[in-house]
Amino acid sequence: MHIRRYCLLSVVSVIVCQLMSCSCEKKKAEEPEFEPWEAPEVVDTIVDMPRKDVSDTVRISDAVYRFHFVLHKIDSLPTVKSFSGLEFHDNGVKLTVRSDSSNLFHKEFTKQSFKSLLPEKDYKKMSLTDFNYFNAKRDDRSKFHFLATISDPEDTDGYGYYIDVQISKSGDVHLEKAKEEDITTMPMDYSDEEEDV
Repeated sequence: MHIRRYCLLSVVSVIVCQLMSCSCEKKKAEEPEFEPWEAPEVVDTIVDMPRKDVSDTVRISDAVYRFHFVLHKIDSLPTVKSFSGLEFHDNGVKLTVRSDSSNLFHKEFTKQSFKSLLPEKDYKKMSLTDFNYFNAKRDDRSKFHFLATISDPEDTDGYGYYIDVQISKSGDVHLEKAKEEDITTMPMDYSDEEEDV
């Protein structure tokens, strides 16, 4: 009787082992095979900075002048990699100053126009990011003052270089670094800005 019991137990054990090995093979066969993961191809995107189009009038020596400038991307300029590594189109600004119907001044400025006033270490990572009429200099009635901003395209803290673009009534241009006290006390007026639609 003991022998029968042991034989029966042995037979049952063998059957259970076979069933288990068959079910494991089925599970293995049912599991899908995964291909090794490959990173998707990264498409380089070059970011455009906002376009700015401003027109206004200013009085210089009892004469009224109209200025118009457009800050825009220039595809033919080298791109700028910001300090964080994003790539941006660099900007240029087309500036026109008119008296009545005659052009007093018309020129396009790029970052290259201000290279002599910028440190070499920051030059390649900065862009012409902004351009405005220089309100802090509005009391100087002998010439026009505009403020060019050269900075990291992603900067929101105001770190950058500010250039006072001075244009005489005869159309001569003089560039110099803007004084810090003029920049910190400059009233901010964005009423003339138009959004690019």
